[in-house]
Amino acid sequence: MPSSAPSVRSGSQGRIELEVVRVAGASAVVGARASAPLKLLTPRPRGSSVWAFVSSLGGGMVTGDQYDVQVRLGDGATAFVGTQASTKIYKNPDPSRDACGQTTRAEVGKGGLLVWTPDPVQPFAGSRFRQRQEFHLAEGAGLVFLDSVTAGRSERGEHWAFSEYASRSEVWVAGQRLVIDSLHLQSEPGRLTVGERMGSCQMYAVLLILGTGLETLSQTLLA
Repeated sequence: MPSSAPSVRSGSQGRIELEVVRVAGASAVVGARASAPLKLLTPRPRGSSVWAFVSSLGGGMVTGDQYDVQVRLGDGATAFVGTQASTKIYKNPDPSRDACGQTTRAEVGKGGLLVWTPDPVQPFAGSRFRQRQEFHLAEGAGLVFLDSVTAGRSERGEHWAFSEYASRSEVWVAGQRLVIDSLHLQSEPGRLTVGERMGSCQMYAVLLILGTGLETLSQTLLA
């Protein structure tokens, strides 16, 4: 795990495209594209569920990086999408420059299921990160969604020491927006810092389980 920002790149525009459809009774990857510094690994490209993992060179994002992730599941297709490790957000040495960020859009066809559970975002001290995620589900589709951020490198004294973290997630079902979750943490002069507000908390996470056939899973977790 790198402990400082890599110096080989700055302000990259990475893109991921993943398409999964139902073929001969199984889910199968029919489209997989990635542009550096992002990588897309598909250790299980066909089966009852496709497995895919997003990764990046350097293990994280530096100032100005902007990633675009597009996922599409056809009717009846199932896919698990995760990451190889936590996404590290390296320090922004120049506050005048834009925050790094990621935009994600996923479409799930009728009867499909997307399990979207990336590892937590890990912001380093002085970093700035913004992301927006949209999930568009057809009638009868399912979604398991996890969005999480850690306090950073608390063992090194970087406890909620980032400059800004913003995440907005929306879930649409049959064209109707059913869920909005928005979090914006920012330290500003003259106000309580993020660390002072979050206290001893080590992580913030949102878990959403939505769709027909997932009731048992939801009830088990709640119990």
